[in-house]
Amino acid sequence: MDETFTVATATLIFCAIEIIVQQCLYKGQSKFEIVPFSHALFAAVASFYVVLFTFDRPTDYILHILHQDEPQMLERIVPMVTFGYSVWDIGNGLYTGDATFLYHGVVLFAVCGSLYYFNSLHLMTGPLLMELSTVFLNLLEFDSFLIKLSFLFSFLIMRWLIIPYLWAYYIIQSFYYHIGSTRKEAGSPIPEDFVVLFGGIAFHALNIYWGIKILRKAGRHYTRYLKENKKMGRAKQPSNMFVSNFGKRNEEEPGILQQFWNMIPDCED
Repeated sequence: MDETFTVATATLIFCAIEIIVQQCLYKGQSKFEIVPFSHALFAAVASFYVVLFTFDRPTDYILHILHQDEPQMLERIVPMVTFGYSVWDIGNGLYTGDATFLYHGVVLFAVCGSLYYFNSLHLMTGPLLMELSTVFLNLLEFDSFLIKLSFLFSFLIMRWLIIPYLWAYYIIQSFYYHIGSTRKEAGSPIPEDFVVLFGGIAFHALNIYWGIKILRKAGRHYTRYLKENKKMGRAKQPSNMFVSNFGKRNEEEPGILQQFWNMIPDCED
């Protein structure tokens, strides 16, 4: 398979989707980002299939790439599509003037380009598990409690726990134990290991930054709710505990689900 052709094709497809759907059909009026959503959905489903359904454990997938086993077809295709998406991501960052989006696109392009140079682009399949949270991020436009909840937990679980763990496992096995015949012969890590090391650091830094923003906004929502609830409680405290409606829930008081809804941030990636 010609990787360059696939990457170029993916770039053109994402640009075409942006022009046809966002600019022509919706004329830039829709806030729903069809390109990030399309990439995230494809990358998340495909990477979950490769990592979780092809291998018994996620760490077995890491050992698979450490031993430089022949990658599966889907394992090769997904990073090519992501490489093409990184080109669109840079253009979108420049167009919107958003520094974090531009940073994301540049780092993604640099990592994919470096792995492509070392003929190891398939190593990007595992990290694309984190795109699960991006699927829900792009669905926040629909203002659903379930979507907000899914975004919050998928972001923290995937980007703060699972992906950092798998990344650390790869780094330990490659830098300290030299897993794989090529590393054992050289007695040192191979060049793509350094791409994984520094690329991981760059993405983890961005995920920590985004995660802190999400948690701070959730904290502000919760603090505001406590203050408003305290004021409402003082204002509605009955002078006589034997009033006729004692024990009945005030219809204006938010329920438990609504309270938790208010804690979840309307965050943009």
